Amino acid sequence: MDAGAELAVLEVNNRSDILPDTMVNILRVQSWDWKVNPGNGIGGAAVPALEVGTNRLDVVGAVGDTAGLSTLVTAGVLSQFKIPICGGVQNLPALSDRNNYPYFWRTTFSNRYGTDIVTLLKRWNVGRVAMVFDTDDIESKGACLDIKNALFSSGIIILANRYYHGLKNDEDYDSILGEFKRVDARYIILCAQAWSNSYYLVDRANSTGMISKKYAWFATQPPYPPDYSGIGDDSRLDKIVGMIYPAPDQVLPTDPNFIAITNKWASLYPTDPVKYQIKHLTWTNKGNYDCAGTLLYGIDKLLKANPQYTPKMLASRQLQDQLSYRAFRSTGFNGTLLNPMRLDTFGDVGANTIFTSLNATFWITGGSQPGFGEIDKSTGVYISHFEQTFYGGSSVPPPDGPPNHYIEVHNSLSESEGKGILALLVIGYIVIFFSGVLLLRNMNAKSIKANNPPQLAISLTGSLLCITSILFYLNDPTALKCHARVWLALSGLCLIIMPLIMKNYYIYRICSAKVSMTKQQVTANKIISHGVNLAVLAIQLVLLGVWTNTNKSFVPKEILVHEYILQVCTINQRHSTQNPAAGLYVLNAGMVAVMAIMAYLNRNVNPIYNECSFLLFLFILIVLLAFLILGLEMDETLVLKQCVCLFILGTAVPLFLLGPKYLEIMQESDLSKLKVTTSRVSLSFIGKSSKPKKQRPSRINEQSQTQSATVNTGHTPGKNSGMGFRKSWISIDFVFRAVFTQKSKVLLLPRWKKLKGITVCTFQQKVWLMCTSINEIQCFPLLKATTFESTGSIVVIHTIPVTSKDEKVHYDGFFFEAEFKNEEEAKQFIVNIRAELTKLESEEKGALVSKLEPVPVRDSNVESVRDGF
Repeated sequence: MDAGAELAVLEVNNRSDILPDTMVNILRVQSWDWKVNPGNGIGGAAVPALEVGTNRLDVVGAVGDTAGLSTLVTAGVLSQFKIPICGGVQNLPALSDRNNYPYFWRTTFSNRYGTDIVTLLKRWNVGRVAMVFDTDDIESKGACLDIKNALFSSGIIILANRYYHGLKNDEDYDSILGEFKRVDARYIILCAQAWSNSYYLVDRANSTGMISKKYAWFATQPPYPPDYSGIGDDSRLDKIVGMIYPAPDQVLPTDPNFIAITNKWASLYPTDPVKYQIKHLTWTNKGNYDCAGTLLYGIDKLLKANPQYTPKMLASRQLQDQLSYRAFRSTGFNGTLLNPMRLDTFGDVGANTIFTSLNATFWITGGSQPGFGEIDKSTGVYISHFEQTFYGGSSVPPPDGPPNHYIEVHNSLSESEGKGILALLVIGYIVIFFSGVLLLRNMNAKSIKANNPPQLAISLTGSLLCITSILFYLNDPTALKCHARVWLALSGLCLIIMPLIMKNYYIYRICSAKVSMTKQQVTANKIISHGVNLAVLAIQLVLLGVWTNTNKSFVPKEILVHEYILQVCTINQRHSTQNPAAGLYVLNAGMVAVMAIMAYLNRNVNPIYNECSFLLFLFILIVLLAFLILGLEMDETLVLKQCVCLFILGTAVPLFLLGPKYLEIMQESDLSKLKVTTSRVSLSFIGKSSKPKKQRPSRINEQSQTQSATVNTGHTPGKNSGMGFRKSWISIDFVFRAVFTQKSKVLLLPRWKKLKGITVCTFQQKVWLMCTSINEIQCFPLLKATTFESTGSIVVIHTIPVTSKDEKVHYDGFFFEAEFKNEEEAKQFIVNIRAELTKLESEEKGALVSKLEPVPVRDSNVESVRDGF
């Protein structure tokens, strides 16, 4: 392939008007040989590119490479050294990215056929197609991806989108073709390389009757047999007659310049067949010939336009800043593809797209055949030259399938989608209404008051706006509805996030302050937080206003997706600007990011004020919903899925932030009504009554007199408390976190519980250790067989199950483990327990309870508690 580039260098060196007084030398670098190292060539491309860039300082330009993936590496490396590189055969669409590859350009097509193919299909009134591509070839995948995006944008239905592995020789093509038949696809787009296994797919299609007048095939490259020479007639090529082949416009074979180049090549081949390889000038050598010629002509043009530049400066790499792809867009070089050669704004060949209906002329001449039409790349207009010819000789495009019967989706209440949207709206309003009512009724509750009720109310308002935006998805959209959706959703998002940010920032300021804040400073911080909320909301509304005013054509549009006609909101790109939209993206993304930062800063705050878990949850939820909404596939449930995302966002605060707090409040309020029951022992908490209640104990000697045990609820009972007890009761008055590990195969992880106190009491002539949590009480017997152990700050109390001989009385065993602040407190706890046991056992029978003095600690005596049954 490099022989074509050498021919161009030879011509320039023999001319006195191009790079005069300059000898162009060629350095051949072997970067990758697929026969020696099969694969994509990535591993072999980096080393020679770095060698050229760092050690061969006399190299000022490069031509070559072959595979798309390896060229990504070569172009990326050489662009860092500002060495221009031209590709003559690479069709990978990703190489059109001039931000990543500013010094790469090419004299071949970029495989970006999508818009042009859609233009032709629309002209033929085609609304349904099927696609198949070689997934082992990145250039083919890129071509089909570009076509797929264009088809979606135009509303053309993709009946099936399949792929095969071009590197496998046992691929099941019948599965692909069977699906095409099942969906009755008449227009098939094949994205694959020439001389690949794509021929076997076409051969199988021919055997199943899918190469006929009924079908029309598009091929991004002619599906030649792998062993075809590339020129001349071959009976196997009869199967691809009539296929539509898009390619860049090129000079005609009758062009004098092209004839001269072809004759020159023909004269050189006999002199060195090994070097020139192919008798006729084909695409394998044309591209590199055009590359080398365009490169040298571009350098010559640069030197002539700037007399201060000299060949010596060029040879020492002093002019590399001037040699990006822009220097080669219009050089005046007469190439084999275009005469003269020109590049577009992406550095790709600036040629119109020619559509050819393949016939024997194409391969007999080595790839030259007049096109039946072309797309003007500057205007996008189709220009017809003559009637196209399909397989079998017909010039009439075959129908794209049976008559269409489209289903219109209006999202009205008479349709399932509309009913689903209404259900989401009603449920969302109910959730927010009850959440607001509970917030008002429990403003003074400790768990609510600690989390700033005014800010919570603002977040609820944001949730209300998000839910309200769902209302505007009912029925067909209008311009007003389209804008209302965005306004309500983004305003609601701002009102949800900003109060959470400012509230947590307020807490962070207080907790991180080195000295206590005065009342005036606290008030000032509250005012500032509300001011920031209003300021950010105002910025959001201003950006929305500018965006709405700029995009006046944000209107509904009908799009065709499969057999459905959808009504969606779209923006006319001719009247749109990205600046306000970019501002909205930045503002909302910034709010979400700051929310995550506040979660990190407040991770060690007191649990009663700590919301870091919810902030992280909301951060992840918003990011996932954003990606989900942007990536939703177009189908008949598109609008409903968008509403589900808004519903999840709108109910996040009332369900996941306020919901647990309301449950905690209700559990605390119901504690006084709690019926205390263990598996074998029943205890009753006696409410405000003058007489103690009596309850029949379970599996306890009925002749024993039932006593009452009380629970520490955070206050000391007085004379008129109405609680049934015989003496002052024993209690450790503190709150701590406890973990109960039950010996159960169901529970794989410990269950953490928040305890309100520990009580030692007597019941049925036994001593009990009673642990009180928010919503339950658990009692454990302290018997003669109970053992007490202390290891460091850990205390372990163990009682084995005990059953009397007559089985009238049974006590469950337990394993109780508590962790204290230090070893001294742990030992003191055991001493106190044993002292109480000795004292209680010496008293009269009955529920005699005395006070156990707590060990004085800063926060709580016990860090964590575990027990097992």
